[in-house]
Amino acid sequence: MESKMTSNMKSSVNIHRDFIDEVLKADADAQRDAYIDDAGFTLRVMDALPSATSMSTVRTSRASRTSRTSRTSLSPTKRFSIIFGMAMVAAIIATVFLSSDNLLIDASMDVATDTITPSVIALIMITFVTSVVSVSAILGKR
Repeated sequence: MESKMTSNMKSSVNIHRDFIDEVLKADADAQRDAYIDDAGFTLRVMDALPSATSMSTVRTSRASRTSRTSRTSLSPTKRFSIIFGMAMVAAIIATVFLSSDNLLIDASMDVATDTITPSVIALIMITFVTSVVSVSAILGKR
């Protein structure tokens, strides 16, 4: 029974060969051994590139320069505390100013009608807090 299943599965797979792919592969195979003389251009370009060791020296000097001039970074615990605290502030703002079931819809409708309501204020505060947290997280990774 298993052999019937595998034979049925093999027959249901239909491999479609693309004509253009076949032509391109055949052309690439035919041109693979062909050499195009560039009068030493490739060698001159490769010689002009900096070596890997000199690039690592440049990266090291840049890193030491930025670490001396950059601000001291916060510990992961402090970063988590700041982000968690901002999220809690946003949740409290949403809870205090939430006047109905859906803050986003109510605040969007109030903004569309140029009406300032507690929902609009809460949405603005949540957007601000989220933006600050996002920017601090992005800048903290650098």
